[in-house]
Amino acid sequence: MAIEALNGGRGLITIPNWPFAMWLSSSFTLSSMSAAAHRKALSFVAPKAGDIAKVHFRTGTVTTGDDLHISLQDQDSDGNPDGTEDQYRVLTVGDGDDNAWLSTGIISSDGTDGGTKRTVAAGDRLSVVFRFNSYVAGSLWLQYIASASYNGLSAFLGSTNSGSTWAQALGAMAIAIEYADGTFAYIDNTVPFSSISNTSVGSGSTPDEYSLRLRLPFPVRVMGLMVRGASADTEIGLYPDSGAALATGVPQPANTSGSIIRKILFSSAVDLLANTYYRISWKPTTATVRTITVYSMASAGIRGAFSLGTNFALGTRADGGSWTDDETQMIMASLLVSGIDDGAGGGGGSCSYGALSNGTRVVPVAQ
Repeated sequence: MAIEALNGGRGLITIPNWPFAMWLSSSFTLSSMSAAAHRKALSFVAPKAGDIAKVHFRTGTVTTGDDLHISLQDQDSDGNPDGTEDQYRVLTVGDGDDNAWLSTGIISSDGTDGGTKRTVAAGDRLSVVFRFNSYVAGSLWLQYIASASYNGLSAFLGSTNSGSTWAQALGAMAIAIEYADGTFAYIDNTVPFSSISNTSVGSGSTPDEYSLRLRLPFPVRVMGLMVRGASADTEIGLYPDSGAALATGVPQPANTSGSIIRKILFSSAVDLLANTYYRISWKPTTATVRTITVYSMASAGIRGAFSLGTNFALGTRADGGSWTDDETQMIMASLLVSGIDDGAGGGGGSCSYGALSNGTRVVPVAQ
């Protein structure tokens, strides 16, 4: 096997491939439901075969508690919900359910735990639709991360007239789809977070270092890193799971004072092994407080809704000590990959890499 360079070794791809909206914003935006005719929807492509069991989503402010009717529908020729509620569940949202991560319970043909679930094949197109079951005067809000443009197959939609005319919201809905086996699978352009915290950290803080612990199912060559929250007085590093740094750097040019998304490039490439954990580290180098965004999930299994599956976690430590990991949290960081193993065996055979935990398979192709 050999690592094949991308465009001479300077062509870079980003792994993990985080949702597009996350690069553009680190906070939620509210989407209002405040009239009997209002509808919200996620139109998406089923990522894998199986039975869909539940929908998880995040509310915003709930000014008046109400019953939400949440259904699964086919799509029409425009990619919008077709209006036929094939499976559904009625969920009571209370006045106190502000900014809460909620679950529908089993969505089925008769709205009960014992009804028939929706069976999908990978690639099926369907929609999750939210409406009021019996509107009570007032409003509640659903959450999404807004962005200036759209990227991906999955669309967050809104309708103000009973679902007959739909308009796309520019952003990624805070939602996750659970299968009957309890797993989650990657749905492009969704952000399945229960909360987002912009955390202030300086070199004197405890902890003073945050990492994304991750592994890939194939060997790669890495030329750099990309991190949300990087600045000229933060050090970005690539570490083995424990031990000394493999490579470090500070974002350039020197005027990178704002804690925003930055790239660093290494002076030489670092080769990473398959199925081996590494860490992308972020830490301030001065007492000047910088901001790192920490994303939280309601359970460790929801990590399966990302392209990397459950192969990542948040790590924190103080003063270069031991790492403490949390599989329900993460920071936004990625490898800048300049080469991927070609999968060719030494005797002319080939290597087939195993699937990620969410069913995603990435099989490098020989150049």
